[in-house]
Amino acid sequence: MEVWRTRPDMFVKGLVERAHSTIIFDRYPENERFSQACMDAMRSRMHISHLQYAAWSQAATLFEELDNKGLNTSTSVMKAIKTDRELLGRVAAMVCHVLELQRWWCGKIPQVLTSCKAIRPYFIRKRLPTGSAIVIKDTAYCNRHPPKDKSIEFVLAGLYETTKSVLPAPSHLREIHKAIQNPKEAEKFTAEAYDTIGDYAIAVEFTDGFTQSSFGQDLTALVKEAIQDGSSKSWFPFLSGMGQEKVTEVDDEPHVNRFGSVESLVKVQALEWLSVCFAIDAKLAVTLMVTTDTWGWMEYDILWRTVDQILWQEAENLECAPGRLAKLFGLFDPQDKNRPTAGEAFLRELSRLIDVADELFRPETVPDQPFVSSIPVATPQDSVAKAPERGSFEPKVKVKKKKAKAGQSTEPPPPPPPQAQPVEVPEGDELDENFPELLPKNWKLNKRTVDVSHPSTSTV
Repeated sequence: MEVWRTRPDMFVKGLVERAHSTIIFDRYPENERFSQACMDAMRSRMHISHLQYAAWSQAATLFEELDNKGLNTSTSVMKAIKTDRELLGRVAAMVCHVLELQRWWCGKIPQVLTSCKAIRPYFIRKRLPTGSAIVIKDTAYCNRHPPKDKSIEFVLAGLYETTKSVLPAPSHLREIHKAIQNPKEAEKFTAEAYDTIGDYAIAVEFTDGFTQSSFGQDLTALVKEAIQDGSSKSWFPFLSGMGQEKVTEVDDEPHVNRFGSVESLVKVQALEWLSVCFAIDAKLAVTLMVTTDTWGWMEYDILWRTVDQILWQEAENLECAPGRLAKLFGLFDPQDKNRPTAGEAFLRELSRLIDVADELFRPETVPDQPFVSSIPVATPQDSVAKAPERGSFEPKVKVKKKKAKAGQSTEPPPPPPPQAQPVEVPEGDELDENFPELLPKNWKLNKRTVDVSHPSTSTV
């Protein structure tokens, strides 16, 4: 229900799918049939969604409480409900609400399955003046075009042969399951058909555990005993959210009402709420949404706010205590600021997309690195200027040389002078005019200059 109010695209798509399977009265002209089918589909979907909420919310709450009490087995639960009549009433109410949901899904299955394109010609689909929709086999068409043996048309034709055909039971679903094992037969069903079968099967599996098992037999006996001694009258708040004057007991056949008058109260409540849902007329708005694109989320929110106001007001007129029926069916308070809307969902999604875009297009930033100077930092011992180191730290000692004999030299022969290397000058460059062309061969540097500039005392 929340998705319908926040996702217009999903709501419209589902509405169109359901409209194709909805059976409407023959009195509507051809140009109005589709828009009327969409309106009836919206009403029907709202009604069954409220029944779903009533059934599964009660089941979830009750199972959680049983688990908190340590009642995790059928034996322990049965032992508890035999001594606690209030707990018995809550279990019975839960089962009755799921049984009612199962009945409504059962009624939808013929409409949905026979609406599929390949199957539809084999059946007559119409709505009676009483409002009931019927689906029966078109005998004349089947005689002209006999369905193949074991095909899905063949199975459904046998299921809906007359107006008094038995509604789809689990055994019939098994026959349908066998037929759709053939891929060609499975393709004849739409996605809506499979969804409807699945919803119905879930309800059937749940209720069978409380009616067909040994636990279900004992539960049925305890409920009938409570009805006979009158203690079941205290269960009314669990069974119905409407006032007692709004609902009356209905005596149905035993195979339909397993829990007698207790179950009939839930059935009458569902029928009463159906009349509320079908009294809503939003045909113009629904037609506009389905057939055009000239509306936005603001118009969509106005539509659902109006619908919620009608449902809330009708619930106040029917409920036995303030807020009880609205809580049972999961209605949205039109005055609630946190009520889900398409506008809020749109802005939330837009904000998410903006955040994603910021992440995708945000420039990459390099983390800050510590500053490193390109100038070497002097260590404490190097912080004082000093002269270049000498070649040796030993003190100079003057060595006396012996006098050489006559004709002998005391000094080693001088090394050969270095050969002058030619200097290549790049094109376009000229030598400095003041630079001397030749240097003296024995030009000696001052001793002080030699000591400071270089440890060697050789001459140039």
